[in-house]
Amino acid sequence: ETVAGLGPAKRRALLQHFGGLQGVLKAGRMDLERAPGIGPALAQNLYDALHPGG
Repeated sequence: ETVAGLGPAKRRALLQHFGGLQGVLKAGRMDLERAPGIGPALAQNLYDALHPGG
């Protein structure tokens, strides 16, 4: 699934910041928001995409 605003460069940076996909999946919304270049709106969209239904 694609997340609006999360292009290849941000995706790579996010994976690097969290040490891989498992780290991203374990991250909370606030953790995502604190990652470089993410911000509140993108963090929420990403969190919602990774955790459908809550």
